[in-house]
Amino acid sequence: MAGGARRTRAELDLALEWFDRVWKVAPNAIEAEAGSTEDLERVMSVHLDLFEGLLDRRDHLLGGLTALDFAAYPFLKYAAERDPADDEEFHRILERHQSVAERPRLAAWIERVASR
Repeated sequence: MAGGARRTRAELDLALEWFDRVWKVAPNAIEAEAGSTEDLERVMSVHLDLFEGLLDRRDHLLGGLTALDFAAYPFLKYAAERDPADDEEFHRILERHQSVAERPRLAAWIERVASR
């Protein structure tokens, strides 16, 4: 694997690991009712701001469309909306504690990935 490809793969692996081991902690803790919901909501908001920053001047989270976009989308899409017929409690938590308000790049990313 060439140096550039190795770096790109390492960035993707690191981002996927962060999403799985860091991002998912707050919504899972809210669902398990572990810890202060207020603190967990703040963490989720900070994480959405990080995604908004990643999307500055690019269409996808790591630049080009990658596995990170497909791994994050099923969770982040609830920042934009949830189908009222969807009664899954975890999805309600994601909808309740995430918002694209004041995050236009994230809102546009959700639309772009949804169209794929």
